[in-house]
Amino acid sequence: MLQQMETGEFYLIDLGSRNGSFVNGRRVSIPVTLRNGDRIIFGQTELDFYNPTAGRRLDRIHDNDSEDFTATLTVRSLISVMVMDIRDFTVLTRQLDETLLSEVIGNWFRKAGQIIREHGSWVDKYIGDAIMAVFQSFLGDLDRQPALARPLHELASAPISPRAAFLLSRIDGMLTIDEILDVSGMPRLEAYRHLTQLFLRGILR
Repeated sequence: MLQQMETGEFYLIDLGSRNGSFVNGRRVSIPVTLRNGDRIIFGQTELDFYNPTAGRRLDRIHDNDSEDFTATLTVRSLISVMVMDIRDFTVLTRQLDETLLSEVIGNWFRKAGQIIREHGSWVDKYIGDAIMAVFQSFLGDLDRQPALARPLHELASAPISPRAAFLLSRIDGMLTIDEILDVSGMPRLEAYRHLTQLFLRGILR
């Protein structure tokens, strides 16, 4: 499998093929970053990887007065980064046959990638046997002011935890999400979890 990352890099991932995949004569057991000119072999098929723009850096920065200048809008948001790998992978590489190891690794990357995608994320990077995934914040821009999505009288009978109720009391149309997290008096991630639930339940918007 060839996978292009947001950085423009291409990874070759062998998902446990019987004949194996090879880059420049070396069997692929973990994801390999492809370079321009790499020789790839799948079974009896040989390919040359052609990507002359890989790794290039921009040599010229547009002048601020240029008509082509594009301003970048920066938005602060909370993300979660998850890194997972195979326990005792180094020991495993010494105990398993190369063909079996390739199949194990292939199944690992395929299953892990499927689970990550099902939960709304993506694989950001492969590091040996490790996978790094990034989960974007459900709350989005932390500098916006949240507001009640339902009238107050409807919330009287809603099952809301004391901590979530305290966060609701901070919703005044002035404080941003980031400021509410700061003044919550609880660990930031815990406050984030309670706020997220309020949004998911349609209490906040």
